Amino acid sequence: MRKEKWNIDELNLINDRILSIPELAQKTERTIYSVASKVSRLKIKLPHSNTINTIKISKSLLQELYWDNNLSKEMIARRLGYCRDTIRKRMKEYDLKVRKPGEHSIKKINLTP
Repeated sequence: MRKEKWNIDELNLINDRILSIPELAQKTERTIYSVASKVSRLKIKLPHSNTINTIKISKSLLQELYWDNNLSKEMIARRLGYCRDTIRKRMKEYDLKVRKPGEHSIKKINLTP
């Protein structure tokens, strides 16, 4: 899903300064994080959008991906198209228990007959 380089049309969309970051992400088929990073590097001010501040990720979805599917915060972020810090913040807001480092790669095996 990762695109390598920004083409001239995408850069022109940013430079026009009409669309917000979420709108640019949708139009260019990139993640919000990718667009925000590019805009930041180019030092361009864009119109404010409340969408970026009100990212909706449900507690049940995070719990399912993190605990049931054994995905790391980074893997969840990639799957949902957000940055790892967004996932970390949402998990903290929901007071979800966090695994110890490296615990996600350990599968629990029941050895009792």
